[in-house]
Amino acid sequence: MNEDRLTGNAKNLGGQVEEGLGQATGDIKGQLQGKARQAEGALQDVYGQVKKTASDAAEAIRESDRSK
Repeated sequence: MNEDRLTGNAKNLGGQVEEGLGQATGDIKGQLQGKARQAEGALQDVYGQVKKTASDAAEAIRESDRSK
């Protein structure tokens, strides 16, 4: 798991906590900020997945070229 995925997952978790606290206290703004943080975390996690996949694909191409 790369740094982007770890950071994204941490943001997502933090957003869930923030949203939960907002719900518990009736703070609509806190709930919305928590949801926004979760979305940001999810996007960063996906970015990390794409980055890893691209890196793996590039490595596979390099390995393929070496074997020719």
